Amino acid sequence: MIGGSDANTDARERKEAFLQILKEYGIPFEDRNYIISDLSKRDKKAAVSFMENNPDVQA
Repeated sequence: MIGGSDANTDARERKEAFLQILKEYGIPFEDRNYIISDLSKRDKKAAVSFMENNPDVQA
């Protein structure tokens, strides 16, 4: 998941929901599965980093 800063209420709530769903499905959280970004269209670095760290991701 590419998320925003914890200072951003919406980003923090999305991260909490992400963590809750992982927990419900018994999927362990790994740092490589969450990248902090400024969430702008210009932040290609975060997307590239996420894909490089998660080559098996499909969606």
